[in-house]
Amino acid sequence: MQTAMTIPILFVITDSGVGGSEKNLTEILARVNRDNFAICGVVVLKSKREMGRDWEKMGIPVFYLNMGSIPAPWHIFSLWKIIRKTRPHIVLAFLYHSAQMARLAHLFDKSFKLISSPRVNYRFASK
Repeated sequence: MQTAMTIPILFVITDSGVGGSEKNLTEILARVNRDNFAICGVVVLKSKREMGRDWEKMGIPVFYLNMGSIPAPWHIFSLWKIIRKTRPHIVLAFLYHSAQMARLAHLFDKSFKLISSPRVNYRFASK
């Protein structure tokens, strides 16, 4: 008989303000089956805001990279260091910047499976 394994998962999101993706992540964090998954934490590329405080109140470790509007190489390095520290089997990235940064970190470290969900609606203005 095979024993059950708890799979460590890390979430990466661009911001922690009140938005659709942030609300979606909150629902996932509240509903994830803790018998099957261990939440390593949430990495927020930007600073602490409303939803980040809510995730902390849920007892989830939240790491803030304090990125401005454009990521710098040290932000990717910081994300990679958090991944190395928390050792997730799965990294789930929401939104465009977090998905791109997680993809770059994955180039240097193949120890985890990456799921990215950019949730971007590309719109082009007509001329």
